[in-house]
Amino acid sequence: MPTILITDAHRDPGLALATHYANDDWEVIAVNRAPLPPAAFVALGANVRELRFDPLSEASVRDVALRLRGRPIDVAILTGETAGEPGRPAEAVDPDHWRDLMLVNAWAPFRLIALLEDNLKAGAQKVVAMLSDPEAYLADYGTPRDYAYRASKASLHQLWRTLDMEFRAWGGVCPLLAPADAAEIAARVAAATPDEAARARL
Repeated sequence: MPTILITDAHRDPGLALATHYANDDWEVIAVNRAPLPPAAFVALGANVRELRFDPLSEASVRDVALRLRGRPIDVAILTGETAGEPGRPAEAVDPDHWRDLMLVNAWAPFRLIALLEDNLKAGAQKVVAMLSDPEAYLADYGTPRDYAYRASKASLHQLWRTLDMEFRAWGGVCPLLAPADAAEIAARVAAATPDEAARARL
């Protein structure tokens, strides 16, 4: 049975992805900031394992990696983020606001995958997908202001492109995926290739 790790599977889009893969006979490792809803355990069945994860804590990230030591992971899809306080004016972007968004949206997914590299090397599919956001692109301007959020997502894109280049040495693929429903995202993950991942988000 193949194994997939999904972050923030306690809520959509992570929960929808977890349900899709569990119903397709994948073993799901749900790495969550909050508990899975009780109904989700029924929907996911016996194929789910939940681990708690605090994206602001190095100890928490290391604990997840320790609990999964030696466990092959075929696919990882990272969905978690925080928007902070949308619309905060430039003069109100203080260090704490900036720090929290950068840690949750950029550092935490990067750090988690860095510590799980051996697990992904041991997997068969070797895909590490990140759900993207148009706010990360310089040509897109959606929500006014959002300085720290937009900077954090742009930073994440650069980290993911760098991971994609570094992981190619052992066959890893790190696509950035545009928002879509769970079935479409799963199809894009299954079709991901190194050339596609390097060009742009899928």
